[in-house]
Amino acid sequence: MAYPQLRRPDEDRHRRRRRQRRLVISFFLFIALVVFLESPLTRIRHLVVSGNRDVPADRVVRASGLRPGMSLWQVNGSAVSAQIAAALPLVERVQVTVRPLRGEVDLRVEEKHVVAIARQGGRYFRVLNDGTVYDEITPEDGFRWPVLTVAGLASVTPGRTLGDGDAVSVCRQLARLHEADVSRVSEIDIDRFGVATIYLIDGFAGQVAARQLAARFSTLLAAVSYFAQHGYRPGVVDLTGQPPYRYTPFRPSGTGGVGGG
Repeated sequence: MAYPQLRRPDEDRHRRRRRQRRLVISFFLFIALVVFLESPLTRIRHLVVSGNRDVPADRVVRASGLRPGMSLWQVNGSAVSAQIAAALPLVERVQVTVRPLRGEVDLRVEEKHVVAIARQGGRYFRVLNDGTVYDEITPEDGFRWPVLTVAGLASVTPGRTLGDGDAVSVCRQLARLHEADVSRVSEIDIDRFGVATIYLIDGFAGQVAARQLAARFSTLLAAVSYFAQHGYRPGVVDLTGQPPYRYTPFRPSGTGGVGGG
């Protein structure tokens, strides 16, 4: 029974040595990790912006708050995306990708775009596809987009969403239509009952529920084409109900566009 007792001090010594070795190895691993995290390999060396059309890349970088030399581990993608979108009204969202081996942060931008010109009194404002008012413009700047008039709209303020649900819905729907189709629209008037009158550049107009504009647009074009081919002069086609759709010609004083009807 004495032999096992002689081995116990040796076993204790081995255990202490193993524990010491683990502590030493852990210490050096910790030092190596700290050195690695503080090394240039884990720093931002390149910031790459893509997908932007109207927003300059340098503005995206400035809004991100990122800069070369920052630690890659400090990059919070969702926070960076939210920060850029808050600073730049034309930015819808940003996909942030960190590439540690390259020391690179990619900022892929998805932009909003202008879909309409809101008119209030004698003032005009560009409106984005989410219904946000972008900026005020003058008629001399030219109107590349449909002019949007909304009955009862209290105010139009750059940086804020249009204060009318039907108007916001129309803006979102215009973004889904083909550009060639939107280019045929000169003006959209939304009344207090949520009915949108869409004036086309060929002189015809159509009435649809504002929130069904995109869904009924192809039907409107087909109806207008039918009446035009059958010799009807410009007028309003009412698509708020079921076919056959009612056609009402414009009065002579309002012929050609937004005149009476």
